[in-house]
Amino acid sequence: MQQKSWLLAVLLALLAVVWWLWPTEQPVSTLMIKAEPATAAVAETAQVTTVATRAPPKPEQLPQTMQQSFALVATAYAEELQLPDYVRPLTLADTQLLAPNQFIAQQLPLEGGASVSIEADKYRFSAPEPVVVRLKAQNIELSQVQVLLKNELSGKLLVTETLSGSSGEYVATLAAEKHWDGPLIVEFQFSGAGQTQSVQTGIEYSLPVAIITAVKPVLARGSDMVIPVQIQVELAGTYRLRANLLTADGQPVAQLTASADLAEGSQTLELKAHKMVLPGAPNDASGTRPDAFNSDQAAHYLLTTFQLERRSPSPFEPARYGRSAQPEFALGDFDPAQLLDAAVEPSAEDLQRLEFLQKMAGGK
Repeated sequence: MQQKSWLLAVLLALLAVVWWLWPTEQPVSTLMIKAEPATAAVAETAQVTTVATRAPPKPEQLPQTMQQSFALVATAYAEELQLPDYVRPLTLADTQLLAPNQFIAQQLPLEGGASVSIEADKYRFSAPEPVVVRLKAQNIELSQVQVLLKNELSGKLLVTETLSGSSGEYVATLAAEKHWDGPLIVEFQFSGAGQTQSVQTGIEYSLPVAIITAVKPVLARGSDMVIPVQIQVELAGTYRLRANLLTADGQPVAQLTASADLAEGSQTLELKAHKMVLPGAPNDASGTRPDAFNSDQAAHYLLTTFQLERRSPSPFEPARYGRSAQPEFALGDFDPAQLLDAAVEPSAEDLQRLEFLQKMAGGK
């Protein structure tokens, strides 16, 4: 369902705009009709009759730009209904999905065209790895550079270190401690151009509650390539696993998602890749996919970019995270031709949403 969430968000936004711009109801016109007397006697008792008439309803139409927006959403939604919720095709353009843990550099402009920025290799760190962050300065000489690590929720200072750098770059490698868990603040304090300043950013540190230890041999089940992922669970709960399926030469194929309630101990969670997303499958022979490959390359796959999350059981308990024992697993040989050509059947709710979008696109 996650691949449809953005479409539903767009739909809600469009509906809000429609509600705001929808024309008000046509006013009711009142016509005064004076009854003409047939005789003088009747004239003495002539009365004025009030007749209310309502303008005939006219079909309302959305502005053309709104219809076009609904048409785009309807087309995208129809395309996503062709695949099950647990698989989402990937291309090289899906940078956020290919690198979901990417850290976005935080830059602070200073006077005179100078600037400083914080960089890191990732946003979420996992025990026992150290936190490695860098401060880079441009067009300014820094001195008295310090790095501080704080707990974001309590504000408690966890670590402080004085740094020395070269060529305007200061690297901090902070060894992890057992009590680090959750959102943290990295702050650099420094002196430059006669002023003392600071710049800070947020990261996350996670004590793993589950570890991906292995991937078992893949198997064919109906129209799906099934990938059993072995997980050592330290804390029972509802888990969601996301991972990216790549070809052997690193080209993106699909993001796979699975959720299940897992007890403590060694557990298995199955990821599934539908035949329609696998390069080299017979139904992909048209080459319409921008990242389609020859069938001799399609039999070898990699599983990587793991996101293992223990879902929050209540508003008072935050989500927890797991990690993988290694960054990627080779899946070996697999022939997509052995999969069945089973069509995906959208739910009644999905079809109702699609019908509504199509009606709005037509302005009816």
